Amino acid sequence: MKKLIILFSFLSLAWFASAQPDDPKTLYQTARSFMMQADWDNAILVLNRALQLDKNNLEFQKDMIQCFYYKRDFEKAIDGIKNIINRDDADVMTFQLAGNVYKALEDPKECEKVYKQGIRKFPKSGPLYSEYGELLWSKKDFSAIDQWEKGIEIDPAFGGNYYNASLFYFYTKEKIWGLIYGEIFVNMESLSQRGAAMKELLLKGYKEKLFAEADILKGEENNKSTFAKAYKAGVKIAFGTDAAVFKHGLNWKEFTYMVDAGMPAMEAIKAATINAADLLGMKNQLGSIEVGKIADVVAVDGNPLKDPQVFGKVIFVMKDGVVYKNQAMGF
Repeated sequence: MKKLIILFSFLSLAWFASAQPDDPKTLYQTARSFMMQADWDNAILVLNRALQLDKNNLEFQKDMIQCFYYKRDFEKAIDGIKNIINRDDADVMTFQLAGNVYKALEDPKECEKVYKQGIRKFPKSGPLYSEYGELLWSKKDFSAIDQWEKGIEIDPAFGGNYYNASLFYFYTKEKIWGLIYGEIFVNMESLSQRGAAMKELLLKGYKEKLFAEADILKGEENNKSTFAKAYKAGVKIAFGTDAAVFKHGLNWKEFTYMVDAGMPAMEAIKAATINAADLLGMKNQLGSIEVGKIADVVAVDGNPLKDPQVFGKVIFVMKDGVVYKNQAMGF
């Protein structure tokens, strides 16, 4: 029975190979379809035919390497890498593939060589700095942060370096940088799994770093709250509306954190109104209820000066003179 199945499979592959048109582009599209289905054997079969017709096509060769990589046939993947790594048209993905294969082979020395070669050729590639940093970090080499921050400098639109740098600083004493890089990352990649994980880490970081030992009336030598120290030093604090670390609509909780840290409730309100308008350079238009200013008004059910939790009980919203919510009127 097994022999019949093997024979049938062989005949099927042979029929499939003979049935394909001799057009490299069509063959490549077929191979990509097999790759999307994780059918690596058929993808390799079709790519081999495509390469017979266009043997120097870099895209065909890279996909062949990917197929061998996912099949865990790393020796063949390395053979493919060696054929393209020194080509003039080798691109960033070529070096990424090489790095992944050498990692799979647990060969950090060769892996580091290809990343350095790639960075020399593409000195503004954020992904290569990111992956090289990951390699260094896997070896407990703290110079990994240099690679990630260099990647941020030269390719600020690539999110991976912010992500890695944020994680790095969360594991050190410089957690403020973890918060800064993490905030930037979730604004770039808020809907991904990494983005969701980062939001949780940021929320934990804010609680631990900014609102720990929050009583600002304690002596300076005992006060370890960054937020409280800043407030006590006279730093003007503005309330932001970016809800990177929790669901939108829960921003009001920042008021409670500020008050818990020792800031008077009225000062917390000013941070969200006149101070924020001043920071934006718009204090003549926003930030307070005055004649000639934009009519942005929010009302809550209770006295926030006595209980900051009522900031979460919004019953009236007016934006630019238009009422969007009025609980008393039923909308």
